[in-house]
Amino acid sequence: MISYEITEEALDFMVDDHEYTDEVISKVTDCKDAWELSTELGSILIPKVNTPFEPKEDMTVRFYGKGLGYTVRGVTFPHENIIFYYRTPAEAKADHDKAIEEQNIQKKANFEKNKAKFEESYNSYPDVFKQRVDRFKKNNPDFEWKFLDYEDFCISEAVKIANKLKTVERIDQFREMDWGAQRMLVDIDSDHSGNTFSCSIGLAKLYLTNPEDIAKVHGAMCPLLGCLEYGCVSKEVAEKIREGEEVFEK
Repeated sequence: MISYEITEEALDFMVDDHEYTDEVISKVTDCKDAWELSTELGSILIPKVNTPFEPKEDMTVRFYGKGLGYTVRGVTFPHENIIFYYRTPAEAKADHDKAIEEQNIQKKANFEKNKAKFEESYNSYPDVFKQRVDRFKKNNPDFEWKFLDYEDFCISEAVKIANKLKTVERIDQFREMDWGAQRMLVDIDSDHSGNTFSCSIGLAKLYLTNPEDIAKVHGAMCPLLGCLEYGCVSKEVAEKIREGEEVFEK
């Protein structure tokens, strides 16, 4: 029984595909349009598409892919002969590349739509934060449409926190408060992730203690993407790093 459209090529490939992990389901949660399956490795959502099959606790679920941290390109229930979905490595890569292309088209459109807003926000920055963004733009020609929205969010929140709390000690106390107390003290945005909040806190403290270093420290998404992708270093330096050279860029 197949719940997604699967190519004949994929079904042929699947016969000798041993890149999978079998896990025992410890919990099943009905999420209306999807099942959430919990195993020792964590949880995964699988959509309820064209099948009445209902996963149960203690069933064996098979995840195709390289393992933890990589894309799951197939989910099956081998003992029940159920295939929820399955893609060959080549098909999964093609799906990923297409999704990235569509995402980039949308991001470019969103940037153009909000360009005036970003320019207004940039013009409101203290100079050291302008220098920070200028550095990323210089090193990465695609920085504005790819990452500026994320960086702008963190910078705006950092300035807000620094201007309100004024000392590192108060910022440290603020960080340890619960979310409700934090928002009562500083009008921080409700859309923070763990990474954006940590980055905003770090920038706020640095702005109060060593503002000249604001333009030098890592970009907001570097913990997620790495410095080379984000624009922390120039293309020339990035290439040298890729080739294994030791470099230092001021």
